Amino acid sequence: QEADPISAAILIQKVWRGYLVRTRIHRQAQEELIFIGMRPNYKREQQISQQIQQQWAQQQNGTASNSANTAASTNPAVIVSNLTTSAATASKLKYDPLIKEAQIRKNRKSRREDNDLKYIDALAELQKVLMDSE
Repeated sequence: QEADPISAAILIQKVWRGYLVRTRIHRQAQEELIFIGMRPNYKREQQISQQIQQQWAQQQNGTASNSANTAASTNPAVIVSNLTTSAATASKLKYDPLIKEAQIRKNRKSRREDNDLKYIDALAELQKVLMDSE
């Protein structure tokens, strides 16, 4: 059976429009997950790592003559902590939301570790009280 060209064109349009809507909805869902923090933003992480590498290269060029500073500044984690905590660096750089985000993540991680330790201590204390009461 030969199909009517008009109905064939309509079918192709339906399939194509459905595909476009599905891809748009999927992209929006992924953006929403990134926005609410349930999915990492890989593009932003790449931007942060590029900034860290640039800062690291600048520090390497600036401290190449001093071997003690070079040994201390080769660790990217040290560079991130220097970027997020140094007042001198903050005054030199403009406000950068990527650096601010790294600082917030670092603070949240340290708070979470502190709260985990407090929780473990509280559990041990409760177990001790329970044992004493029996």
